[in-house]
Amino acid sequence: MIEVTAGAAEAGKHWFRVHFHDGKTLDYRVAHPLIAERKARGAHPGGFVKKIKRLKENPDASSRS
Repeated sequence: MIEVTAGAAEAGKHWFRVHFHDGKTLDYRVAHPLIAERKARGAHPGGFVKKIKRLKENPDASSRS
């Protein structure tokens, strides 16, 4: 039986920032950018997604300007 630890489960996930045309941005840690888009559309219904960017590091660790 294979046991999955919390670190192993997070290993395949990346930070993605979803940008909307109205200027709103949302950050998600998921395995695929389409999953981030789906979550962002649920959190911001009626908004149009402009782009999705993969972040190199945790957004909480860096300062956003």
